[in-house]
Amino acid sequence: MTPPADVAPDLTDDATLDVPRDVAADAPPGTDRTAPRDAPDVTTLDRPAAPDLPPPRDVAADLAPVDSPDAPVDRPDAAAPSGPCVALDPWRRSSPFASSDQVAHPLPSFGLNGWYYVQTMRADGSTRRMMAARTQPDGALGPWQVAADDHGGGPHGFCALTVAGAAYMFRNGHIGRYPLSADGRMTGDVTLLEESVDRAFDGNRYVWDSAAVAGSTLLHLGGFSFVGYTYRAPLLRSAVPPRGRFERTALAHPAARPGHAAAVSPAGADGSYVFTTDAANGRLWSLPVRRDGTLGAWRDHGGAPPGDGNLRGDLVAVDASLVWVRGGRVHAALVDAGGAVGPWRAMPPLPEAQVDVHWGDGHHEGPAWALTADALFVTGQRTVFGARVRRNVPCAP
Repeated sequence: MTPPADVAPDLTDDATLDVPRDVAADAPPGTDRTAPRDAPDVTTLDRPAAPDLPPPRDVAADLAPVDSPDAPVDRPDAAAPSGPCVALDPWRRSSPFASSDQVAHPLPSFGLNGWYYVQTMRADGSTRRMMAARTQPDGALGPWQVAADDHGGGPHGFCALTVAGAAYMFRNGHIGRYPLSADGRMTGDVTLLEESVDRAFDGNRYVWDSAAVAGSTLLHLGGFSFVGYTYRAPLLRSAVPPRGRFERTALAHPAARPGHAAAVSPAGADGSYVFTTDAANGRLWSLPVRRDGTLGAWRDHGGAPPGDGNLRGDLVAVDASLVWVRGGRVHAALVDAGGAVGPWRAMPPLPEAQVDVHWGDGHHEGPAWALTADALFVTGQRTVFGARVRRNVPCAP
């Protein structure tokens, strides 16, 4: 298939490094050259941005899972839930979106307007193709097509999500919007919206980061910054949709290495609760985001439901419930109006562990899921798993 005419060729830097990096002084491939470009890289980035550097001393403990895969979870707010719950039907596996020499993780996936988009690459960060397939109500996907021969992202994990009917990416100081057509293709390069890569995220250039939409507030929860070459976790906020920069709040993520995030809006709550994990996907916190935009205090919900394998996966909000994938095991829990999380209920497991880890140092992967009116989709190793969502079911564990 012929790629879009204005998709730029891949930069040579990433393809020739032994360790992937995306810190070229020019704008990354697949970005709009008419928009603001990166400022020159800081001097500490003359070396490759290696994802397998040893973790800083103060975050090493954050990499270890807080529970064994089959250990029971003792959380202080595990009370009997009330209200309607959700359940998932058994997962369906799509046809492969990539060959054996291609990977999707740690890049993000997302859904928009009836299409599911998967960003792929070779493990060295080259060949950055975006694939797309139509979503079906039963959790199936239609045939795959090439949405773009260069999606403009990677090779590190980064955050992409849908906000107010459009798809955005946050990476290396950029705030970008994907130009996507109704037929599931990128119509041009990623449009850059940031005022400056040095100001968009309060002076940081993040990868391995997280964000969540809570009503009219978009929160960025921190990640690995190429400025200082370390993890940073100040809580930043933006209006919806995002504009040229995020503003700092008085809060910070409770984990030294932020993990996945999802916002739940239970009936009767004064706004939403942003739930988030650590990078090891083994601990859960929440933050109230009130309707007027003010923020509450962090609440520690303790450990995670059982998982298996590498315990990697996604955290997704489905109505007033959280769905947490850890390895190949999936659990759901209802959140009440006060932000308490009920007992975790086992959902049908995935046919295989969701994430194949081919990078080092415990960095977490980008969010790789989409929720439609009828189904939940998560990106696996080289296929996508989809399950029909059943609503208003009993909350029995």
